[in-house]
Amino acid sequence: MALYADLNPKTKKLLKEMVADPTIKVRVHQPEPVGLDSGLIDGDYPIEGPHHPQPHKWYATGTVEQGILIKVK
Repeated sequence: MALYADLNPKTKKLLKEMVADPTIKVRVHQPEPVGLDSGLIDGDYPIEGPHHPQPHKWYATGTVEQGILIKVK
């Protein structure tokens, strides 16, 4: 199950810059119904982008806390 950043960055570099900016909260979501109705559990998840219908061009691992991406690897 991969997640997507709500701000839909076009590159992994841009995603990292967004997460590093303390004025931006990067929320993540999973558009497929995979049992996340009650919310994400804090932890590490695969992140990919950009969103559909654009082809995915980058992949990362991100740390999520309370639905917000706080670190990108």
